[in-house]
Amino acid sequence: MKVSSMEQKSVARVMVCLGRAVAALAAQQSGGDAELLRQIDKMWEAARELVALNPMSQAGLYQMTVLAPTAKERWEEGEKAARTLLDNLGEFESQRERVAMETAARRTLGWVAMMQKKPVKAEEEFMALLKANPSAGGQISYWLGTSMVA
Repeated sequence: MKVSSMEQKSVARVMVCLGRAVAALAAQQSGGDAELLRQIDKMWEAARELVALNPMSQAGLYQMTVLAPTAKERWEEGEKAARTLLDNLGEFESQRERVAMETAARRTLGWVAMMQKKPVKAEEEFMALLKANPSAGGQISYWLGTSMVA
């Protein structure tokens, strides 16, 4: 896949913001919460820019999917990005990449559905996630259980 120089610059910005967010997270114990949120906001905007440049940008769609749960106002765009990833799993070269993308997408779709009080939809997404990636982690199983009893 050919990547434009604008897309390369946007990917670089996402990576810089990610590094800063990790540093802010490490500093969070000493009052770094505001800095962490600023870096997440910057990552979100950089990911949106990637998708604006190339609606099929794997890096942009992935970042939007992963960051969507961080703020309610991101849910709709994050869901759209997650669905785009799911619709295009065949574009990923390796099975490992496909599983990682499906895991991220279904985790976000399930979490958003759970937060929107749509337990049936959340349960469907979490079950599909665990079917695709049985080692997705205890958090997913917990969310699945929470959705089932809701």
